[in-house]
Amino acid sequence: GDGFLAQFEVLFTVPSVTINNGGAGCGLGTTATNTRADWTVTVTAGVVTAVAVNTAKTTAGAWYEIGTGVPAIVSCTGGCVGTGLEVTCDVDASRNPTAVNIVNGGTGYTGTAPSIFCAEGRLVATDATGGTGTGFDAVFASSTGYVGTVASGIDLVRVVNAGTGYLGPVTLAISGANSMCHAQNITADESGYLTKVTVLNPGANYTSAPRMVISNGTGCDGFEVRATINDMTADYFYAAGATEATTNRQMLYLGLSASDVDNYYTGMTIVLTKGFPSARAAAVSAEILQYDANGRVAYLAAGSVTLPQVLDGYAITPTSTRVLVDAARGVDFLTPMTGVLSVAISSSGTPAVHVVTLDSANAPAIAGYFKGQVISFTTQSAAGLSAYIVDYTAARVATIAVEGSAHTGYSNQIPAAQATDSILHGNVGYVISQSYLATIAFTTPNAAWPIIGNPPVLPAVLGNTYTLSYRDDSAKQLAHAQARPFYCNQRVGDNPVTDWIVMPFREAFAFKATPLVCGPATLEFGVMFDVTWKHTELTVLGERGEVLGVMFQDSERLLNFEVGGPVHDSITISAEKMIEMTGDGDFEFTLFSQEGQTGQLRIRTMKLGFSPQACFSELVATDEYKVFSDAISSGERHHYNMSVSVPAGDAGLPASDGVITVVADADMSSAYLELQYTGTAGVAMFDDWVWGSGTSNYTLNEPADVSATCLGMGAYPAFSCNPTLQVQRNNTRKRTAHHRVRRRVLGGVIAGGKAELDFNIKGVDVAKISPVTLNYGLLRCWMSTLRAQRDGQIFGAQLFRPSFPSFVFPEATEAPGGDATLWMHAVWQHHDVHVRDTVGLPSQGQRLLFTDYHEHFDLALESDQNPAAERLYAHSRYPHLGALGLHAGDQGEFVAWMFNDDYAQYDAAKGFVTSVRVPKRVLQQFMLKEDKHPMFSLDVPPGESTITIMSAVLAYPLMEAE
Repeated sequence: GDGFLAQFEVLFTVPSVTINNGGAGCGLGTTATNTRADWTVTVTAGVVTAVAVNTAKTTAGAWYEIGTGVPAIVSCTGGCVGTGLEVTCDVDASRNPTAVNIVNGGTGYTGTAPSIFCAEGRLVATDATGGTGTGFDAVFASSTGYVGTVASGIDLVRVVNAGTGYLGPVTLAISGANSMCHAQNITADESGYLTKVTVLNPGANYTSAPRMVISNGTGCDGFEVRATINDMTADYFYAAGATEATTNRQMLYLGLSASDVDNYYTGMTIVLTKGFPSARAAAVSAEILQYDANGRVAYLAAGSVTLPQVLDGYAITPTSTRVLVDAARGVDFLTPMTGVLSVAISSSGTPAVHVVTLDSANAPAIAGYFKGQVISFTTQSAAGLSAYIVDYTAARVATIAVEGSAHTGYSNQIPAAQATDSILHGNVGYVISQSYLATIAFTTPNAAWPIIGNPPVLPAVLGNTYTLSYRDDSAKQLAHAQARPFYCNQRVGDNPVTDWIVMPFREAFAFKATPLVCGPATLEFGVMFDVTWKHTELTVLGERGEVLGVMFQDSERLLNFEVGGPVHDSITISAEKMIEMTGDGDFEFTLFSQEGQTGQLRIRTMKLGFSPQACFSELVATDEYKVFSDAISSGERHHYNMSVSVPAGDAGLPASDGVITVVADADMSSAYLELQYTGTAGVAMFDDWVWGSGTSNYTLNEPADVSATCLGMGAYPAFSCNPTLQVQRNNTRKRTAHHRVRRRVLGGVIAGGKAELDFNIKGVDVAKISPVTLNYGLLRCWMSTLRAQRDGQIFGAQLFRPSFPSFVFPEATEAPGGDATLWMHAVWQHHDVHVRDTVGLPSQGQRLLFTDYHEHFDLALESDQNPAAERLYAHSRYPHLGALGLHAGDQGEFVAWMFNDDYAQYDAAKGFVTSVRVPKRVLQQFMLKEDKHPMFSLDVPPGESTITIMSAVLAYPLMEAE
């Protein structure tokens, strides 16, 4: 296919600002003493516990922002170490601060106490003409007041709220007390996010969903846009159906459009449509057990359908039979989506508008019901034709796309030469693909529909409009992945060489697809500076703005050692911090240079080094949304109570702090969670997130993920629901937050083999908290390592493709007390994440479209597999040719796919590292050998590129000592 073209829109938040010039006249007041307030800060065990007035300002002193709870600025410099302190100031009408309120006492404060500056003014953000950005709030202060006889400029800014929805470029201005500031130059550090995609040209002839890329060179590689195309094969049988002599299976002979790949349709659903020539009264469906491409034969179970005649119509869809028809649940989507045309195609107007009238007995008489769907024709005269339904009326009249008409340019449209009565006459069979299917049941048949939520006040004739959302059964698999933030244009590397970064700067980076790391790690940078400079230190911040370390502090000495090449320096990150930062599969951090630095730098390399450490990791997930009104009506709190099982006794003892990772599916832009567990009165989560805005639209096809918009009042047909609209995903939803539980507290939390976690939902009506993960290092564990240089086998050698090798660890096992973790390091010649064929969202199965060499995956499997092999390779077996299937023992039970992520940012010559969790039940199968040495095997896919396994580590908690 070709011709597709779309444009996208970007809006911005402002998470930080840059002070290019602080200006002057900002630190207002007299030149006498006591022009500024002074505070005494008390630190106990690393936490700020009290702030008291040491010196009050004079009446003519600094102009502080008047109000209660005005956000203040915290400065921790010089001999101060620590992070996390948040305070507000109460300022009276005379602009005299009367109190400092501690919002968060922070952690790790030692040495010199942090300094506190009450706000002396605010910054406001203005976006481009036509923009609707809101919410930005920042406060500023001058740390010195007067310098001699001159009021100093702005040198401290705190962004309180990054805002959302700003149309760039964003400009900043001063508001509040210090209107006399002048000559300042403060710019917004905009953070953009993709908000809307508009299809300019849908293209034509696409056989599978294409990969979406941005062509204007922005370098944004983290967005996710899914193309949707019609995924239904409609045709007619070229021969009458028959029965297989030996098995009584039914044999259906598909048309010329059928796939030439064996078993391509296996597991899919075939629909035999109504009408000519066998005069079938209603459509029927059945599962395809096997597909033989040689004769285009689809095999069904004995007695599945009444065998078709030659030229009878059919359609094949990945949607399961149970979804289409389920008598036990009263579900029948098959009848309304199939039939024969009641009235032939006709046209009117200039340019022409083409319409057909659907089956008078089958098609629903609901306006808009099929709008946006695709109708495919199955009768011989029109077989192979399909068209986008532009509109649909209650009279069952569908306006369809026709080439050159008033509705043209669609990916599915009828060629102009074939849009005639002789082709689409009044007895042509059809089937309509539905983007998703929903069943909405009345408690009492024909009863008035209940009013849901708080509908707007409308005239009675209009009734109520609202949306029903069915539960998301995919949350266990997808919530974690959907919560990952996106990173664009990471300026690191030599191939291609990255641009120079002008100092001072502040940028976010991420190591993507990282394994869970429960031990200490080293973060190393290789940086090239354009000039020798004494103050080139770079500060590394964690996900929440905490300081991880400072590099290149002794830069003059380092530069002398490495003149003409990159300078190398590193910091060490604690085990607890690594658990927290890798718990969601990405290691995210921010790098910035100090104010006043000049020159440029180029980041040549970033390396994250670590050793495996035995981890406990347990995930708890739910599909239940908690609704505030439901909780109130039942007399309960608006909360989740989750129980995380841990190994009992000594087996579960922690060697580190624990980290609770939470994914929240809620509009939490003004909300937060309060987490309670043994040993704490409650801690806030998500209260410091910078949220995006806008929505992403998805078209769904399974009842697990359904929304329907309903309009009207009373019983059907006065009341109706339209099951054809797209589902919108709010971009203020699905975010990840972490909370650390100190080791001394964690022991009490997990006592008895369970950690009871209670999440109180604050400030939002509907929320789902899923999944929740508890991770920590284990005190007692068994661990064994396989290395290429030591343990022989085929470690360090290239694996044959395809193959199914087995590996044995050198140490005998002990009885496990819980789940295990398996780490693996492998070097790949080519490792690409490929486009997957998804029917709606989420995908109910993965089918690769292209290989590394841009060949169709099914054809690559056909050419690479051994025809004599006991196990044949099917298109649904591998998610892509870069994934290894982990099995217990010698080709035993499947555990998980390894290396199923995107490693494109890494140096392929050094390889990639991944980890998987092995359930205790499956772990027993690793130990079936008589010598108790654990064994596992890898399902290696076909392909041309080389794969070399360098090392593997298996670790698990030991059973409680007797």
